[in-house]
Amino acid sequence: MFSLYGYDPVETPAIEYMSVLSGKYGEEADHQLYRLDYKTGSKDEAGLRYDLTVPLSRLMAMAGQEVALPFRRYQIQPVWRAERAQKKQGRYREFYQCDADCIGTDSMLADAEIVAMVHRILCEVGLDDAKVKVNDRKLLRAAIAHRSFQKNESSTCCAAWTSTTRLAYPAWRRSLRSAASAPRP
Repeated sequence: MFSLYGYDPVETPAIEYMSVLSGKYGEEADHQLYRLDYKTGSKDEAGLRYDLTVPLSRLMAMAGQEVALPFRRYQIQPVWRAERAQKKQGRYREFYQCDADCIGTDSMLADAEIVAMVHRILCEVGLDDAKVKVNDRKLLRAAIAHRSFQKNESSTCCAAWTSTTRLAYPAWRRSLRSAASAPRP
């Protein structure tokens, strides 16, 4: 399915140098890295990848100018978290992660392409009623500008819009309408 959108498969090693992994996810996540008992204390300390993003960044840094941009890739591989498994919540120490990235363009069409691809994949696996939600402040600000809101109203409208996850629909709608109809300077 990914290839229909021009995405190529990429695989990265499960083992990375700790210098590549550490500090990239934040202090809490650093505690969840699986450190391998291999040359402990040397510059060659290693661990298992936590996700697929940092290995991709390393791959891109190593490839340099050799990669034609935009670079479209997808990757489906196992990742590891050194945390207590919570099976009821679906959190395991080892699980597969699926990533798709388009690197080297700032076009919002690339983002739209990923959303369309995800929706199509979900439908292909039988999740026809699945909804893909987009949360992008750049897109929201463009919609606000299109509606002729003042620049200082943008942050108020953004705050109201992003509260959709916290408020029931009627309360959210009132909040957004209130932000939209606030007196203008």
